[in-house]
Amino acid sequence: MKHQSLRSAAAVTAVLFLGAAPAVGAPAEILDVGGTPLGVVVGSDGTAYVGDYGTGGIRVIPPGASRPSRTLSTGTNVSGIALASDGTLYVAQQDSALGEAVVGVIPAGAAGVVRSIPVSDGNHLIAAGPDGTVFVPNPAEGTVSVIAPNGSAVDRIVTVGAGPVEVAVTKDGTAFVTNQYGGTVSVIPAGANTVSRTIQVSSTPGRAENPHGIAAG
Repeated sequence: MKHQSLRSAAAVTAVLFLGAAPAVGAPAEILDVGGTPLGVVVGSDGTAYVGDYGTGGIRVIPPGASRPSRTLSTGTNVSGIALASDGTLYVAQQDSALGEAVVGVIPAGAAGVVRSIPVSDGNHLIAAGPDGTVFVPNPAEGTVSVIAPNGSAVDRIVTVGAGPVEVAVTKDGTAFVTNQYGGTVSVIPAGANTVSRTIQVSSTPGRAENPHGIAAG
């Protein structure tokens, strides 16, 4: 399968969280999705969903397609998207009507957000567990908000390290949280209200070396 990358007609402000991108080989194919792409998830059938941080919306790219086939309606400032195993999309966005940050819910097959769950202010790189539990890192508060499957509000808030940025969830529902300012990774077992352990990833304890991206098998 050919490697593909996503390109915006605008400046690449997807470095909003990441800073300068590392040097990589030239892509075999470039897909122009327009807007300000930030965040991408891929479904089990190979469909890619790309968030637009600028004007909002989720671009839907079918397997093998050279451009988006449609755009799912969302709020503005889409900063993170997550996909549950049942096909439900969760979108960290700004709700202009409410004037606050929310997680929008797009059921499989829907044309856009059908309901919103209020969360703390700011941009959130969210993640979803296999059962549909959604994890929302709150960098300013040093916490992770947890939304239960099919929930309509935040179910619980777990205190983690300093500057939590990204979350990866394993098949058993364990969440690993990168604490960018603390130089650590917090581990939240499935269903837990507290962290079970903290993994030091910086070379010197107490010193931040900005752990950011994380993935889990």
